[in-house]
Amino acid sequence: MKQRGFTLMEILIAIFIVAIMSVIMIRGLQTVVSAKDNISRNADRLANVTLAMSLLESDLQNVINRPITDASGVSQAPVLLNDDAWQTLDLTRAGVANPLAQ
Repeated sequence: MKQRGFTLMEILIAIFIVAIMSVIMIRGLQTVVSAKDNISRNADRLANVTLAMSLLESDLQNVINRPITDASGVSQAPVLLNDDAWQTLDLTRAGVANPLAQ
């Protein structure tokens, strides 16, 4: 009489192989999800930097050579490059620094 079916050892080996493959696939999926999160976070930061650079480029392209009136009403040069540790650039709108007081 012929034997039908699998032995206990064959079933245990098959389960072990499936378990190892499952662990490998889960680790791979975790790596992909982590990479996707990192890429998404970096894409958001890049979009913010791109927007800031576009706004700064627009402001610098639309510079008009006219004096600035500071908060005390004294006229200043049209462009002020501050010689401080940060090397800042003061921009104005309509000749007034920070007209909306923000």
